Amino acid sequence: KETVINEVRVKWNAFIKIKKRNYLEDYTMITELGRGGYGLVYKAYMKYTGLHRAAKKIKKSSMSKD
Repeated sequence: KETVINEVRVKWNAFIKIKKRNYLEDYTMITELGRGGYGLVYKAYMKYTGLHRAAKKIKKSSMSKD
């Protein structure tokens, strides 16, 4: 069965807003969910929306200098 959708509704507050200040001020890190070669993943609470998100903290040393 195929469903065709002609309308998309978007809740804009669900998107991460890029700000000129430190985005960590908008989040509270709750618990570590996992870790990998590039960094750690945390369960984070978004202060201005009340939503829980996954936030990845990437090691600066793993970033490309290009």
